[in-house]
Amino acid sequence: MKVLLIILIVLLLIGFIRFGGTVEYSSEGLTVLVKILCFNIKVLPRPEKTPEQQAADEEKKKKAEEKKKKAEAKRKAKEEKRKAKAEKKAQKKKKQPEEDKKPKKGGSLQLILKMIPAALETLGDLKNVLRFDELYVHYTIAGQPDPAGAARQYGMICAGGGAVTALLENNLRIRKREVSAWVDFTTTEALVYVRLTITMSVGRLLRFVVAAGIKFLRIYLADRQEKKHKSKQEGQ
Repeated sequence: MKVLLIILIVLLLIGFIRFGGTVEYSSEGLTVLVKILCFNIKVLPRPEKTPEQQAADEEKKKKAEEKKKKAEAKRKAKEEKRKAKAEKKAQKKKKQPEEDKKPKKGGSLQLILKMIPAALETLGDLKNVLRFDELYVHYTIAGQPDPAGAARQYGMICAGGGAVTALLENNLRIRKREVSAWVDFTTTEALVYVRLTITMSVGRLLRFVVAAGIKFLRIYLADRQEKKHKSKQEGQ
């Protein structure tokens, strides 16, 4: 009983673990961080290697190339032996005509159509799983060589900003957000800055996966039951 209780407590604690990541795109390039608990792991950009690490990588690369060459030579020798055996067999025995390979029969389209509403509903449930801690999008409109066109573009973006904000708030859980645009009349290149931080808990993610799996499984089983019922009626 104690062991079972300990396992349940451990699973409960694991369920509260939060993980996520941050994606940032700026003039310095793309930065990707993965966060587990309080630990941040940088995925991109990769840290520069020391001269010792570069030398070790070069040595590994040389060894890998030598190993690859040996494996390729061995493979070619085996291939030549196999071809020689095949030629001998072909001389002794006539080749039988090969059967035409037919493509696999597809599944029912009706089942996919039945699952589409459930898939859309499942995407909506992601709102309860994902949490956007930060969502920053800053768009810089190029003011050259058409300042008037840039000003018109800025006006259109400002007019549509309210609709975009409402869409984000209705479909996502966002703690901090900022979507903005401005015109730089000194540049000829449009620029964008994006910073996105997402977190989720293991428990919420597991509940989401289980609930979605049960939902699709019910549709699949109901479809099979319906087909069995139809086949029985046709057989009578």
